[in-house]
Amino acid sequence: MSKKTLVWLLLLLLGVFIFFCIKTKISDMMPLKENNTTHQVQKVLQETTKKQKLMMQNSTPAKPQKVQEIPKKIQKKDISFKIDKSADEISIDGVLNSKDDFINLASKYKGLKKRHLKYNSNAENTKIMNMLLSLNSIFDKFKNGYIDYHDGLLTLKGLVASKEDKELIDATLKSIKGVQVNSNIVVEEPKNKVEHIGKLSITKQGDEVTISGIFSSEKEIDDLIKLLKSKNLKVKKELCIVDSDLKEDRWKVPFVLVFDDFVQLTKGTIQFDKDTFSVIGETQVKGVKEDIASRLVQTGDDVVLTSDITYIKPKNTKVEIQEKINSILKLKSVRFKTATGALVDESKPILDEVAKILLANPDVKVEIAGHTDSDGEAKSNLILSQHRADTVRKYLIKKGVKAENLKAIGYGEGRPLVKNNSEKNKQINRRVEFIILGE
Repeated sequence: MSKKTLVWLLLLLLGVFIFFCIKTKISDMMPLKENNTTHQVQKVLQETTKKQKLMMQNSTPAKPQKVQEIPKKIQKKDISFKIDKSADEISIDGVLNSKDDFINLASKYKGLKKRHLKYNSNAENTKIMNMLLSLNSIFDKFKNGYIDYHDGLLTLKGLVASKEDKELIDATLKSIKGVQVNSNIVVEEPKNKVEHIGKLSITKQGDEVTISGIFSSEKEIDDLIKLLKSKNLKVKKELCIVDSDLKEDRWKVPFVLVFDDFVQLTKGTIQFDKDTFSVIGETQVKGVKEDIASRLVQTGDDVVLTSDITYIKPKNTKVEIQEKINSILKLKSVRFKTATGALVDESKPILDEVAKILLANPDVKVEIAGHTDSDGEAKSNLILSQHRADTVRKYLIKKGVKAENLKAIGYGEGRPLVKNNSEKNKQINRRVEFIILGE
C-alpha cells in the first residue's frame, strides 16, 4: 500500500469519525426527524468506502490458492538376478532393490562379486530375497552352475560332485512354495583313479644342464635348480610340470646318492620314469663309474636301478691345461683388497673357471704361487704373498678341488715379471699364478 493511499484512508476514517459524532449530536437533538443532509452524507461515505476498497484490492496482490496434490501410487517391480559360479568365484547380474541386498548376499555367498549389477528402489520381493539367502547352502555344493530368477521363475543349473549332493538340493527345492522352480542338476561322472608318479630327466653337457619332468611343487623345482647351481652348473628348465596330487617322488633317494658323481660326468643323463632310475654318461675321472654303481645298490628294492658309465682317459696334457688356465688369467688377474689376503668379489668368478678345469682333471697337481710388487719391506711382502696363495687354495678346495692336489707358496717380491719402476708394472707383478705340476 502506498503512502498516499494510507493518508487518504486516515483522512477518510477521520471524516467518518467526525460524521458520526455530528450525527449522534443531531440525533440527540432531533431523534424523530431525518433530514436530507444526513442521507446525502451517508451516500457520499458509502461511495467513498467502495472506492477505497477497490483501491486496496488493486494495490495488494491476491494470494494464490493452494492446490492439494494427490500422491501417485508407485507400482513395485519384481527383482531379477542371475548368480554364476565358476570354481570358487561367484558373480551376480541383474536388478536388486538396494546395495543392502547385495551386502546381505555377499555375507552368505563367499566370494560373491558384482558384475553388471543395478539397483532399483522400486524393485523388491522380500519372499524371494529371503529364499535366495537360504539357497547359499546348496549353491556351495555346485562345482559350477547358476541360479536365475525372473518373472516368478526360479531356474537352477549346475554340476555337483555326488549323488547325495543332488538329492539334498532336490529336497530343498521341493520345499520352496509360491515360486515356479526349474532345476537341472547333474552329477559329475567319476574319473578313473590315476596313480601320480614323479618323472625326472637331467641332461648334462659340460657345465650346462637341462632339467624336465613332473614335480610335486614349484619349490621342488627351485630346490633342484639351486642344488645344481651350487656346483657352478648352468641350468635350463624345459617342460617342468607341477602336479599337486603327486605321490612322494621315489627318484630323490638315488639322486642324492649319485649327485656328486654325476657332476663329474663330462656328459650324461639321469632319468626316472615309473619305477626305473638310470644314470648314463661319460667321465674322465677314475673311480666315478664304480662309485655310481655301488651307491645305487644302497637305495633298496623299491626302484629298478641301472647305470652305464664309460671312463674316457683325459685328452688334455699338462701343457693344454696350463694354457687354458693362462688364457683365463690374461683377461683378468686375481686381485685382493689392499695390503690383505681377502679376495675382491670380482675375482671369485675367475677362480670358479679355474676350479672347473681342475675338477675336469682331478689327478692334476697344481702349485698356487703368490707374488707382490716391491713396495714395503721384503719380509712383509713374503708373508702377504703366502697369505694370498693360501686364500686361493682354500677357495678352490671349497669348490670341490682335492686338497692334496693343491700346494700354495708365497714368493713375495722375489720373482717380478717386469721392473717395479711404474704403477702399471707394479700391478703386473702383483699376481697369483697356477703352475701345473703334472699327475
